[in-house]
Amino acid sequence: MTENAIMKIHAYKHQGQWVFDDDDRGLVKEPFVAGADTLLDIISEGKNAAHLIFSANDFPKVTHVINRVGESAGSYGGGTDYVFEATGITLPVWLCPALFKFFKEAPETIYVYATPGVYTEPGFLSRIIGKVLDKIEGVIN
Repeated sequence: MTENAIMKIHAYKHQGQWVFDDDDRGLVKEPFVAGADTLLDIISEGKNAAHLIFSANDFPKVTHVINRVGESAGSYGGGTDYVFEATGITLPVWLCPALFKFFKEAPETIYVYATPGVYTEPGFLSRIIGKVLDKIEGVIN
């Protein structure tokens, strides 16, 4: 595992569930659950995707911070418990053992710069362009 100072992922909703892919780490449709999904609902501002840049070190433009509150040995099979706090919100967030594909040890604090995004299923744009070209061809002929 290579640990970078700043990492990024693109979270998106797949069949109603927040997930992300990271080919370099062997993660495909890795789900966000147990509070992490709710945090993404907040971060995404109602959109179906969010771009997340994160680090164990503070950096400019941080928009969200989660703080470790302990290791989880509960029914989720390990992982790390965090808490997100903002004005009027205290949200427990559990991060699964996939966290250790990004960090050697669970950081005390994870700093995040997040922006809402929009996700389209693979091939969506190709299908739309194909339909537009078919209509243009029908008008021309």
